[in-house]
Amino acid sequence: MSTIQKANNSINIELLNYAGASVLKLNQPLEEGKNNITLPMSELDNGVYILKVVSEKSGKTTHHKIIKN
Repeated sequence: MSTIQKANNSINIELLNYAGASVLKLNQPLEEGKNNITLPMSELDNGVYILKVVSEKSGKTTHHKIIKN
């Protein structure tokens, strides 16, 4: 009998300030299904940030605007 292993996936997360400087980088492993990720932003100033998420499996990059106030 063979065992089927799930393909592991992870994402690279980078948070950029509005000037384009990186203020946070992390790699987050993902499990099949729904994943919740909390970013440690309490030390950051209020303002607009760009969240860049890159899937290691697909190579797809997405960008999201984050407003901290």
